[in-house]
Amino acid sequence: MLVLFTCALTLLYKPFVLYGIDFDLTDKSDKQAKKEIENKFSLTEEQMLDYEERITSFFENERPFLKQNYKIKQLSEDIDIPAHHLSLFINEKYDLSYSNFVNRARIDHIVAVFGNEKSKQLTLEGLAKESGFNSRNTFIRAFKKYLGQTPSEYFQS
Repeated sequence: MLVLFTCALTLLYKPFVLYGIDFDLTDKSDKQAKKEIENKFSLTEEQMLDYEERITSFFENERPFLKQNYKIKQLSEDIDIPAHHLSLFINEKYDLSYSNFVNRARIDHIVAVFGNEKSKQLTLEGLAKESGFNSRNTFIRAFKKYLGQTPSEYFQS
């Protein structure tokens, strides 16, 4: 009875044994297929360096993240990099999604300008709007995610 049960479980979880397919061959082809997919969806070192330089320069000089609803497609057109490459680059280099990447740049900007004359005339919500955030909740959530504190807590300390 135990032998029959073991055979039944084996066939249930490894039906390929009935077809004469060697398990190691299947495993190797899976690994090879994964490598091909990784190579197809990866960037070269040169591309990574080029993209980093272009994005950094564009963000520092043009500050596109200050625009509300600045989408990856717009950035792609502005710096002439395919959108799927941008997404892959940001995910690999910064381990962030595009929206989190832009929100991080916005928060860095807010922290940098906080305390100057123009920002003293604005509330935190007004400063967030001028920095490209659409809503107060998005701003607070992103700020807390990135810096670990709410904006009020951060700027009071």
